[in-house]
Amino acid sequence: MTGSAYPGYGEVLHFGRLRGTAEAELLHARFARFDFARHAHDRVSFGLIASGRLRIEQAGGAAVAGAGDVILYDHDRVHWGGSERGSAWTIRTLYADPARLAALARGHGLGGRGSVAFPEPIVRSPAMARRLLALHRAVERGAPRLMTEGLMIETIVEALRRYSDRRGEAAAPGAAPRAVRAACDYLEARVCDDVGLDELAAAAGLSASRLARVFKAAKGLPPHAYHGYLRVRRAQALLRAGMSVAEAAVDCGFVDQAHLTRAFKRHVGVTPGRFRAA
Repeated sequence: MTGSAYPGYGEVLHFGRLRGTAEAELLHARFARFDFARHAHDRVSFGLIASGRLRIEQAGGAAVAGAGDVILYDHDRVHWGGSERGSAWTIRTLYADPARLAALARGHGLGGRGSVAFPEPIVRSPAMARRLLALHRAVERGAPRLMTEGLMIETIVEALRRYSDRRGEAAAPGAAPRAVRAACDYLEARVCDDVGLDELAAAAGLSASRLARVFKAAKGLPPHAYHGYLRVRRAQALLRAGMSVAEAAVDCGFVDQAHLTRAFKRHVGVTPGRFRAA
């Protein structure tokens, strides 16, 4: 799929899935004068900055990625950013299923029982850049699945081997407090509901004001924004399964299809219709 323009901020040059699998998705896009709001992804992302400069911010600091840099982001890690000093930038991204990554890590002796973590979001790696570019170009020209899926695995294993945190689940930094985990579980179970802060605080066993503080400190988002992210994540799963955009909007608690589209573009970078058709 090619050529979808988004007036005012960019153009999606290609979005698709590896044929025969919903485990990985590819985005090739050009953005200009556009800033992403605080958001997270339901998949681990490997992005190659093909041109321009991208400002990335997260809890603890900010950095700028330039042409040739590779961006590695864990799923659910909150980040934001956009054009550096108004410059345009082009990115080629691979979004991989976190369970697939964990299995690959175990299979190659590169991870413990926990989820994979990439502590540094920006790396300078010509080898990774070449692999990501080769994968994108192979998919765009319709190469056989054996080739594209092999390139995907090679790319992921390269990143795991060189840049992942191998300390395992027990030593993973910044584990969320028990109350925050309880709040997240509650929001996931009620992803389509209109949940109040007092209700959420009662489920977590904290006062509303304290929960609001510790939740944002742990997750990088206030509870309402995290709940919105969960809705988009659910919509992605439904669209991958073939549900219509209108049905997904209703199922996920959005006011209407336009409401879902606005939220989806902020989080994912493409419209839900484009995402579903890939």
